[in-house]
Amino acid sequence: MQCFTELIPPTAVTDALCLPFTSATANNLIVVKTSLLQIFSFKTVSTERATDLNDNSQHGDQYHAGGRRELNTESLEHSFLGADVILQRTERSQSTKLVLEAEYPLSGIVTAIARVRILESKSGGEAVLIAFKDAKLSLVEWDPECHGMSTISIHYYEREDLQRNPFAPDLSQDVNVLTVDPSSRCAALKFGARHLAILPFRQAGDDLVMEDYDDSADREPEVNGNKSENAFQPPKKANGEPGSHQTPYMSSFVLPITVLDSTLIHPIHLSFLYEYREPTFGVLSAPHTTSTSLLHERRDALCYSVFTLDLEQRASTAILSVAGLPYDLYRAIALPSPVGGALLIGGNELVHVDQAGKTSAVAVNTFARECSSFTMMDQSGLGMRLEGCEVELLGKDSGDMLLILNTGELAIVAFRLDGRSVSGFSVRRVGRDGDGSVLKGSSSCAVNIGRGKLFVGSEDTDSVVLSWIRKGIQASKQASILGLESDIYDEQDEMEDLDDDLYSGADSHPQQPSNSLPSAERSSNGTDLEDYTFRVDDSLINLAPMADLAFGKEPSPRVEGNTQLESFLPTNLDLVTSRGHQRSGGLTVLTKKLEPVVIGSFDFPEAQDVWSVRAKRPTAKGILPQSNGKDKPSIEGDYSLSNEYDRIMVVSKSSVERGEESAVYALTPTGFEEMKDTEFDPSAGGTVDVGTLGDGMRVVQVLKSEVRSYDGDLGLAQIYPMTDEASGAEPKIISASFADPYVLLVRDDRTILILVCDESGDLEEVESGSVFSSKEWISGSLYADSEDVFALPRTNASSDPVKKITLGFLLTVDGGLEIRGTQGDLTLYKPFQTFTPEQDRSISATLQFIKSSNLYLPEPDGGPKSVSGMEDHLSLSPMRRLADVCGYSTVFVPGSSPCFILKTASTIPKAIGLQGEAVKGMSGFHTGGCEKGWVHIDVKGLVRVSRLPDGVRYTETGWSTKTVDLGEEVQALAYHEPTATYAVATSTIVDFDLPKEDDYHKEWAKENTSFKPQVEQGSVKLINPSTWSVVDTYALQPYEVALCVETLSLETSELTHARSPLIAVGTCHTLVTDLPCRGCIYVFEIITVVPEPGRPETDRKLKLVAKEDVKGAVTALSEIGSQGFLLAAQGQKCMVRGLKEDGTLLPVAFMDVMCHVSVAKALPGTGMTLLADAVKGAWFVGYTEEPYKMVLFGKSTSELEVLAGDFLPHDRQLYIVVADADCNLHILQYDPEHPKSLNGNRLLHRTVFHTGQFPSTLTRIPNDAPASSSDSPAAQQQALLHTSTTGALSVLTPLSEPQYRRLSSLQSALANLLDHPCGLNPRSFRAPSGAAAINTLTGYGSDGLGGGRGVLDAGVLSRWWELGTGRRAEAAARAGVRGEEVLADLEAVSGKLNML
Repeated sequence: MQCFTELIPPTAVTDALCLPFTSATANNLIVVKTSLLQIFSFKTVSTERATDLNDNSQHGDQYHAGGRRELNTESLEHSFLGADVILQRTERSQSTKLVLEAEYPLSGIVTAIARVRILESKSGGEAVLIAFKDAKLSLVEWDPECHGMSTISIHYYEREDLQRNPFAPDLSQDVNVLTVDPSSRCAALKFGARHLAILPFRQAGDDLVMEDYDDSADREPEVNGNKSENAFQPPKKANGEPGSHQTPYMSSFVLPITVLDSTLIHPIHLSFLYEYREPTFGVLSAPHTTSTSLLHERRDALCYSVFTLDLEQRASTAILSVAGLPYDLYRAIALPSPVGGALLIGGNELVHVDQAGKTSAVAVNTFARECSSFTMMDQSGLGMRLEGCEVELLGKDSGDMLLILNTGELAIVAFRLDGRSVSGFSVRRVGRDGDGSVLKGSSSCAVNIGRGKLFVGSEDTDSVVLSWIRKGIQASKQASILGLESDIYDEQDEMEDLDDDLYSGADSHPQQPSNSLPSAERSSNGTDLEDYTFRVDDSLINLAPMADLAFGKEPSPRVEGNTQLESFLPTNLDLVTSRGHQRSGGLTVLTKKLEPVVIGSFDFPEAQDVWSVRAKRPTAKGILPQSNGKDKPSIEGDYSLSNEYDRIMVVSKSSVERGEESAVYALTPTGFEEMKDTEFDPSAGGTVDVGTLGDGMRVVQVLKSEVRSYDGDLGLAQIYPMTDEASGAEPKIISASFADPYVLLVRDDRTILILVCDESGDLEEVESGSVFSSKEWISGSLYADSEDVFALPRTNASSDPVKKITLGFLLTVDGGLEIRGTQGDLTLYKPFQTFTPEQDRSISATLQFIKSSNLYLPEPDGGPKSVSGMEDHLSLSPMRRLADVCGYSTVFVPGSSPCFILKTASTIPKAIGLQGEAVKGMSGFHTGGCEKGWVHIDVKGLVRVSRLPDGVRYTETGWSTKTVDLGEEVQALAYHEPTATYAVATSTIVDFDLPKEDDYHKEWAKENTSFKPQVEQGSVKLINPSTWSVVDTYALQPYEVALCVETLSLETSELTHARSPLIAVGTCHTLVTDLPCRGCIYVFEIITVVPEPGRPETDRKLKLVAKEDVKGAVTALSEIGSQGFLLAAQGQKCMVRGLKEDGTLLPVAFMDVMCHVSVAKALPGTGMTLLADAVKGAWFVGYTEEPYKMVLFGKSTSELEVLAGDFLPHDRQLYIVVADADCNLHILQYDPEHPKSLNGNRLLHRTVFHTGQFPSTLTRIPNDAPASSSDSPAAQQQALLHTSTTGALSVLTPLSEPQYRRLSSLQSALANLLDHPCGLNPRSFRAPSGAAAINTLTGYGSDGLGGGRGVLDAGVLSRWWELGTGRRAEAAARAGVRGEEVLADLEAVSGKLNML
């Protein structure tokens, strides 16, 4: 009884598509991350790149990637306010940024997406056809009324009559190919071994063709077909009759691909072609299976055939066929005009086939000539490997294409045109001068998003938005605009010129004579290939592949200049994972909560709340505003607001002796001091809120009984009492909200009052009418629309400026959210806007609201972080809006579970908990020593001034995420606790040379191959987390790579039996297939040495203690037993070894295993061991020390491809969880008393759960939290952390019997109540796949009890928050539970991971 919770969604981008989706004029990017679909739009912003005017060598270390400054100060006072300012010169440039519109977790694995232009869509844009694993298609569109994605239909082709061949592989084992006709007349899905599904779409003019068409063929097709049984109902006319076109598609049909041509026995790839009147596609296939070992018999065996479809007759016609193509071609890409035809990509060559069947080819390495006799242009000097490359069009008119290699290198494919015919093409690398190395890893997709931009998705590294430009255009534009008199040019004009070049006709850039440059150095439009320059505009973070992980701790709290705060900043464990491949390799440091950098702190037990204010000083006599001739008159120096730091800090205090009062402090270069010579009255009472109005000219202090207004020097200007003149009542103010020039006051009698600051600075009441007086209010907030987010839409004829809007968000007693604008409009819930031509143009008609999902489940008040007597204050603490916290516009939620709500343009809002105690009050804090930080007061009376740490990202994952680039691929890592360092095994790619000294292969010494294969070369690095830099490196033998790294407590002395934590490394040394594989076990000790000058972190070094060469690769290591021995899986044996004082590893026990041991883990302090094989399944083994031996207790009943596994003890039961290659989690149990276990010889197979993500590790989470008597069993239970190669992080949590019953009933109810994106079934998605599905159907290996209790899906359970109050109560009632019980159970499975 477990629950699977996804903590971080997949981050590896697998596919992308650009199209007008949300509207007819929009430009959207659809990004797919395995099972997560995101919809982006684009925004062009002006960015600044800073250049220091000072010496870079002197100040370069004071800046980080975020542009904030780190100050190393000697005292607390100087750390608050810094007076030194480093001058900078900035260069402005135009960049394209991604803006997230919506994201949807899908109950399926997306394999391909394509754009479809349908006749009528709700948004006016195009639709998206999504292909899922096995054989499913979903057609979706954007619905502007609900501001979300709407499913039009779902088509599935998994019927049994299409899989009658008993020898055919399962659908999940075949590669499906989806392609759509460029004119959106039909789509084709190749699935299975040789099945082709055709889905026609209705287009304009189809009525002429389909007028006499018999619809009975759609109802009873002659061939095996499948209609959309789950399609949505067609739209009705006003009179109730169906529309003329019921659906945007017609009935699909399925046919064997051999019906097109009997030689298409092994189809490889297909794609629809451009510039044909009828749907026409090309198929790359082979009559026989191809193999490198059979080149002498099956050389050039591939064939490219083109067929035209007749959708009415469901027939096809062969147009052309090109045979004798190289054997290694694997992809066909259709090319639009002016090039046309198709580009065939192979491992060693590129082949172009035009509409007439004429071919042109280029060999990019020396193997192309050796493997094929096909005629090619020789460019073997490029030395390219085209496996896994991506090709995308750069410009529609130029025809040039960008080639992205699997190493991240860039190249340009340029075609030579002779009229409308292609006479040839060439390939040339993009040099480093053109930033050809901007990508660090391979790409999974590349999409042209227009205007000189490309989106490049990757599964190995961060996905990026690339912009490109030509140097020749840049220089000519610079000369024409500036007359060669200046080195500074306007990049915006440059980009406009680039757009004109891309999208203008061919006459504007006539082709140069072909003899002006060599053919290999000139593209189709006559531009030099060296002219292309690339840069990165935006990126999406990627945490994949998470090959290994380790738990560690920071060496010290993040406190600058003060070491006495260690007890106030408890630091939890960090989760460190590997990321990237080859050059993009590195580490990712994940922390569940935000750990700030504390600039300074002081004790202030009486403080209850704090505000820092940035206000203008009153204009002194004789100072006149200055004007620059263009803008409005301005005041510079101390009298301006834009360049001024916070000058005033107001603190609300409370004590038993003096009651509630307020104090004001001036922030000075020496720290801060209480202000005496002002008109600020400390005895007026406790402060409710403080803000500025009148463009910073007025400081407004909100007290419980009145509102006071001051000038910039705290001279009293006005007192506005809360006395009601009509009734004489004196209501108390409980909260306030500022939005210049308004302030909203919520009072204890559940009324509100809105004041406005006039031009003279006086506060006046705003007439609210009967709307506010007719209801009772408990909370409110004002929002100033400075970015014109809610600006009223203007007609094309209107030239009036956009009017700024201020919105008021008010919460009524009954829970309704009322929004009142300055123009008297009322709307409800979360904002989004919809526009239609006939719609009223007022904000009340265009502004709509939807309910958002829950972001954060806080800890209950009065928990371990709160203090007795503070519960009421914490529960009433208002949220704080902070305009700029280190670049984030955020909302802070105080209380027992303080958190920041953060959001960036490319992410959804995320709630990040703040590390430390419960928070009573906080405010932004912007000074020279703490720029764009904050100050907060915890329940212990400690005031801290903090800021966000450098180089940490939050919104992409919802965790504190820091990436460390190493430039090498990380194979494994381990944390060494005594020295607080990480041992990391890395590898680089090197050329492989055959062993020259081999006695059996004398010919190897005469090898003269210039294009050599590449293998991995490993090393072990020691990393200090204080700076995350490499402090020591141990190089392994040539072509030796580490497979596993563990920190083991081993016995180091046979006499004293002393034990020490050492680093054990298992390696594999592979030469060629003719030689046996060897391995080695290294044991290192981390010692203390004298650090390098200027680098105090280099005081650690690796010392080799033992080295043992073994037969076979060492694939797994673990500590075992109680005597300090290690367990090593070497080849087909598992051996227990002891470390001797002479540096050898003495074997004491062994066990023969099957094929390849992928998992070897032992429960600490016991002899119970899990051995998992990559082919045969899982074994449960016992180890004894008197005598030394290993005994097999039980094993799995079915053969599982186990890739990861671990123990999961729960409720006095021993469970074993393993993950297989089909993305399934198998729950096994060792229960010798159960009759089906045969006295424990069989591991009971309880259930199977499909995760959808390829597993990389399964790790039992250490429970380091101190246990208390009040902790529930659920709080002390263990869990399993699941990582995947897609960057997803999940947790498997065991449940008690009552919890499982309640949540299981709730999940069943929610599955029927919720609307699932793309029409997918979450139950079907979580069902086992692959071999596990066959075993489930046959009953073999299934020992589930109680009707087969499955693992619960927290992704479905968490959507309970999406329902309204009534529907949540309905879902809970269906499950037979109360809402409070559901809330407690959801908190238990939310994956909070307190140890992180």
